[in-house]
Amino acid sequence: MTVLHGGFLLAEQLFHPKALAELTKSDWEHVGQPIVEALREISSATAHSQPFAWKKKALIIIWAKVLQPYPATPSDTETRWQEDVFFSVGNMIPTINHTVLFELLKSLEASGLFIQLLMALPATICRAELERFLEHMMIDTSSEDVAFFLDVWWEMMKHKDNQQDSLLSQFRTMAHKYLPSSDEFSHPPKRFKSDPGVCPTMPLLAMLLNGLKQIQNRILCLRMKCLALANLADMLTVFALMVDDPQEVSATVYLDKLATVISVWNSDTQNPYHQQALAEKVKEAERDVSLTSLAKLPNETIFVGFEFMHSLLQEWGQELQAMLNSSQRTNYDSYRLCDSLTSFSQNLKLYLDTTSLSKEERLSVGKDIEKRLAKAVASVARLVILHPEITVKKMCSMAVINLGTHKFLAQILTAFPALRFTKEQGPNLSSTFVVSCLKETVWTKFSTPKEEKQFLELLNCLMSPVKPQGIPVAALLEPDEVLREFVLPFLMLDVREVDLSLKIFLQTLEANLCLEEYWLQTCSPFPLIFSLCQLLDGFSKYWQLPKEKRCLSLDGKDLVIHILELLCEIILASAKTFSPDTWIKSLSWLHRKLEKLDWTVGLRLKSFFEGHFKFEVPTTLFEICKLSEDEWTSQTHPGYGPGTGLLAWMECCCISSSVSEQMLSLLVVDVGNPEEVRLFSKGFLVALVQVMPWCSPQEWHYLHQLTRRLLEKQLLHVPYSLEYIQFVPLLNLKPFAQDLQLSVLFLRAFQFLCSQSCRNWLPMEGWSHVVRLLCSSLTNVLDSARLLQSVGPWAQGQEHDLTQETLFVYTQVFCHVLHIMAMLPQEVCEPLYVLALEILTCYETLSKTNPSISSLLQKVNEQHFLKSIAENISPEERRQTLLQKISNF
Repeated sequence: MTVLHGGFLLAEQLFHPKALAELTKSDWEHVGQPIVEALREISSATAHSQPFAWKKKALIIIWAKVLQPYPATPSDTETRWQEDVFFSVGNMIPTINHTVLFELLKSLEASGLFIQLLMALPATICRAELERFLEHMMIDTSSEDVAFFLDVWWEMMKHKDNQQDSLLSQFRTMAHKYLPSSDEFSHPPKRFKSDPGVCPTMPLLAMLLNGLKQIQNRILCLRMKCLALANLADMLTVFALMVDDPQEVSATVYLDKLATVISVWNSDTQNPYHQQALAEKVKEAERDVSLTSLAKLPNETIFVGFEFMHSLLQEWGQELQAMLNSSQRTNYDSYRLCDSLTSFSQNLKLYLDTTSLSKEERLSVGKDIEKRLAKAVASVARLVILHPEITVKKMCSMAVINLGTHKFLAQILTAFPALRFTKEQGPNLSSTFVVSCLKETVWTKFSTPKEEKQFLELLNCLMSPVKPQGIPVAALLEPDEVLREFVLPFLMLDVREVDLSLKIFLQTLEANLCLEEYWLQTCSPFPLIFSLCQLLDGFSKYWQLPKEKRCLSLDGKDLVIHILELLCEIILASAKTFSPDTWIKSLSWLHRKLEKLDWTVGLRLKSFFEGHFKFEVPTTLFEICKLSEDEWTSQTHPGYGPGTGLLAWMECCCISSSVSEQMLSLLVVDVGNPEEVRLFSKGFLVALVQVMPWCSPQEWHYLHQLTRRLLEKQLLHVPYSLEYIQFVPLLNLKPFAQDLQLSVLFLRAFQFLCSQSCRNWLPMEGWSHVVRLLCSSLTNVLDSARLLQSVGPWAQGQEHDLTQETLFVYTQVFCHVLHIMAMLPQEVCEPLYVLALEILTCYETLSKTNPSISSLLQKVNEQHFLKSIAENISPEERRQTLLQKISNF
């Protein structure tokens, strides 16, 4: 990174006496070259060891510098030195602005990296940064600006999240710390949790479409016009029209398209992929032909897109047609235009033809995309007046079954406020008319996850209707009745709808956060909290329950916890709306009710009870922690006899990262006393085995991080045995000590778990669960080793790379994985088998970077050794595949 620092210093000298923070777009041509050259030098100098990762790291450091709040106080600076992994390097760079960042990205033609980093940011920052980028593009728009804008748009459509990328995770964490404390996304563990039902790309695509409209007059060359129209056609096809699941596409069609793209690249000498190796071409071509979407663009954006496309075809169509008809050799831009327009045309026809509705019904519900909402409302009005129940039920059913229709149908329904009336269902039962229609036609009758997803979105549209111009609309559902009708009765582990009800709960909370009226009061928030607590309590005996009573997985436990935290956060923020007397009585009522549940559930409401009640924990926890008697009180709990203090301590650490940090600070272990550390380490392993099977993925993540902290502080002793070491390695393994110790610790935990005393604890689903948790941790270990190998020498001030050390780590983790597989039932080993193959791939890829004679001899020895380990694996197919892969080294 010294090279990067030098590049910025040269640019600063060229721009003197002005500061780089004042640089404008027109200045870049005279000032930016040293920075661009520095980035290119970093990439070329690291060509043997992941140049892309080094360039990404450099750009992250630069972007972090741009986002960094300014000016920073001395205390801020001290905090950032300690907490921000990019601050130490970024601090050497002069203060810069967004112009430097965007012009550098454009000069490097790094549209793919730009989108990767942009999409890693929290939603609020992501949108703000894209808005700044678009504003930057509008200033003195050049042909280079147009080309980069179109590449960015194309990369946005191809983007897929990479949750395993540690650099992106660090960048995201850093960005959260720069958010103002009042921002709604300022608490990543609570709010910034990816929701599979929400697609963050949709509003960004709408912004890019608006950007295209603004630079339309600057799109002058035919190549740019081809790309602009191809992008627009692909966006409308994939994010508006496409109804087929991408997995249903014929393999023959897919491979044919892939081959065609590569063939066009091979013949198009102007294409950037023309000179790339075949493997790179295949990888990028797969991205080009595999556009998918988990969500649809809003109707407003779709209408704007269609109108704009019609306008561009009228304006550019003649010259583009002439180009396509010419005898010039086909280039990729013209190929993409033809392919995109063909796909758009086919999907548009399919979209209109696949509906099973009659002509009258098509007109009524506005299924045809060329019909306007006003006409649809007018057409439905007569049916609603004459046959309200039949019409609304039919529309509810269509909104769930027909993909992509729910928003439009909800717009039509919300144009009739009179539909909001109460329908009596018995002497003591009543619900609103729309709720009744939903319950009778679709609720509990879903046949696919897509139908559940559409129902979720339909509820949201009926609660928070889009307000089209010229048509008055009104909400047909209120948040409290949605919770009362579709959530509360189903918050039990043995109810099939519990997972969907939780998603409805979360959506309802998040969609109504900004309402001025405190709507939660109308549905009694404290009973809501207790319902979630009861559901959490059921997880404490999860594997003792019969399979049919486990309708929510342990992954779903994280969703319950997230909703509980969000609900408590909302209620605490609105505490002033309660009278002091009501607040205290409500807290007391909740506290009494929680006494009947597992003690860990009450600890999750720490923020609620703080200052009002002491936290009740097992007596044995006081034996290993310095707990203040002003805040904590001991209770006798069944199952927590002598020697269970560490078990209770570890269960506390599973609750949240903040509680885990607090427990770590209160732990009483004398590091200077070897016997005390040895006893603690043995107790830790026993407690880990007792807690692990009942952990959700997030709870296990907290334990994984806690274990790393204990290893750092040398509170936890994990001796490294020589059982999988042929020869004493003359290597510097100190940077990898934690990773190796973690791998051995997990091996010891599974040896314990698979022993005679424990092997009957879990049903087969329980073994599958602990295997998934193990794989997530071992993947983290591998990622850590990869990161150390790529940035370790620079970070640790070492002269040589850590290739040999990383290869040693790979072999050790591989041996541990196979050892664990040999102890487990074969039916649950598939994830470990896949992980073993991945480790071999990592080993093979890295070993190719060191072609020396001594290295070759070492590889042959290690190949024999790994084969001897793999020989013990069953069944035969897995063993042969592993041996074949090792033989290919």
